[in-house]
Amino acid sequence: MRRRLVLLAVLAVTAAGAALVAVSAATFTYSSSVSISVSTDTARNWMHMYSQSTDPQGDTGYAVQVGTATPAATGADFTIAANLGDVPNTNNANFYRLAKVLTVPAYPVAGVTTVTITVTVTPDSTTGKQPITAYGVATWGSQAFNTSLAGIAVNTKLQLNLRVRFNGGSWVAGTTYYPHAQVTLTYTGFTTTYYQYDMPITVKFK
Repeated sequence: MRRRLVLLAVLAVTAAGAALVAVSAATFTYSSSVSISVSTDTARNWMHMYSQSTDPQGDTGYAVQVGTATPAATGADFTIAANLGDVPNTNNANFYRLAKVLTVPAYPVAGVTTVTITVTVTPDSTTGKQPITAYGVATWGSQAFNTSLAGIAVNTKLQLNLRVRFNGGSWVAGTTYYPHAQVTLTYTGFTTTYYQYDMPITVKFK
């Protein structure tokens, strides 16, 4: 009788274990069959930023490093960056057409026909100093510094213009500073800064 009870107990434990395995397998199968699709928006769906070497339209006349014939900007979109070279403190160093800002052939939100392009700058993160004294976007070929331009339609090319001046303050000769320029796109009813390119800038005080 005792052996029979022990045998029944073993069988019960075995059955329970099998049930647990079955439940676990079913749960695993259910989890693995679930797939989540996430769609994301990006600045590239609205505009692009190009340097002379990446310009798909082949435009030239981009700003060069001080004292050279080398275009200051490199890369495109999220890799856009610029090295302005060695800038003396005697006068303004203007960088007209540092980069191209080009809106896309069709905006991805129904009803949106124009957008606003805004330029902001941030100082060197180490010193807190800002060598950029003027900045903005302008129509192609213009030397204006518009911190914001509204009513920009599709397929519109603009240029980013910057001015650097090392005057006043406690600038240190031979020091390289790393400010940034941000180009942001918004449209009516939408105020986030999500559609933005950040352009790291290198400039040395000669």
